[in-house]
Amino acid sequence: MMDIYVMPRKSGKTTMLIHKSRDTQIPILVSDLRRAKCVEELAKKLGVDIPEPLTVGSNRLGHCRSVLVDDLESVVGAMFRTLGFTPVEATMSTNYELDVHFMTEYLKEDYDVWKKTRWQK
Repeated sequence: MMDIYVMPRKSGKTTMLIHKSRDTQIPILVSDLRRAKCVEELAKKLGVDIPEPLTVGSNRLGHCRSVLVDDLESVVGAMFRTLGFTPVEATMSTNYELDVHFMTEYLKEDYDVWKKTRWQK
């Protein structure tokens, strides 16, 4: 099953993945080297040791059986650009193997409580 967390910018999505990466030792996949450096710097700032982030096109990507994807839309876009074209529109179906979590203002109070307690170690 793949969980997708749909949350506003600057709401803790990458921080959440960094802690998950620490706990599982699964690397984080990002779109490019600049983003990989940002993830590494944030992990260091948080005092969290994680596997080195992977980028689209990385030679090491083929050796991974699982990844945590940061900014799914950027990673998908980078994959298409690597193939030489740009996606214009897309559709997505949900099924039993995909669990999408939407974080809206209506859930903000619950999310703030979850955020404070979920990743404390």
